Amino acid sequence: MPDYGKIWTQQNSQLKPWIGVAMSSDGSRQTAVIYGDYIWTSPDYGVTWTQQASLSKLWWGVAMSSDGKYQTATAYGSYIYTSSDYGVTWTQRATSKYWFGVAMSSDGSKQTAVVYGGYIYTSNIDVSIGIGLALGCNW
Repeated sequence: MPDYGKIWTQQNSQLKPWIGVAMSSDGSRQTAVIYGDYIWTSPDYGVTWTQQASLSKLWWGVAMSSDGKYQTATAYGSYIYTSSDYGVTWTQRATSKYWFGVAMSSDGSKQTAVVYGGYIYTSNIDVSIGIGLALGCNW
């Protein structure tokens, strides 16, 4: 039975400098990032966690679509990385910056990221007419 954040239970995770987390709309898929370490995913409501990608970065932010299929993670002093397979594989995007937070629409087609001490960047949004373009390619 859902408790809407009233009771908190420690799960099978390691003691690490966790810094960001995102989840699918039903909570079944979750992704967490560790500053100076790796990306971790859970397919079972956060009960078990698996390290993904061999990318040790200064991860800062992570966002995912409502079904968890599309995910984006930001690395401070590095790049933006995207996944279209529930966080299993990651592809480098954009240019190296001090990427900080990231958010995306429920279908993942529209994304916004911010740079610490810099600007706001959008992906796949034609601001002149407000229409999304191809997923995760243009920052």
